[in-house]
Amino acid sequence: SRTCSTDTATTESSTTYHPPSLHDARPISALGRGVRSIERHIKARAGQPMRKLLRLQRAEQSFFDARDEFLAGRVVWSDVAARGGYADQAHFCREAREITGHSPHELARMLKSEDESYWIYRIWT
Repeated sequence: SRTCSTDTATTESSTTYHPPSLHDARPISALGRGVRSIERHIKARAGQPMRKLLRLQRAEQSFFDARDEFLAGRVVWSDVAARGGYADQAHFCREAREITGHSPHELARMLKSEDESYWIYRIWT
């Protein structure tokens, strides 16, 4: 069963998160390297393409932002998704499930528990 929460609320577009992009970086061209060249070097060193690294960074930041709200018992997942720059709550839930194997609500609930198998996620907090 899916437990991504059906909370709905108005979203605040002024707090929408926009991940950094190499395409916005003007100093790169001043160094004589193209954006694609830099992306290839990052993939060679990190083992992951830049797009995936930015995706992981966005999800991680969204989890951080939602943590305090969840512990206070007032998390609204649609607001978290909007602040994280996701198209909608379903997009955020799908990405969370792809990355962690759990919906955001399930992940937050497990982090709150003392289950030792989720120790790596507790390091983030």
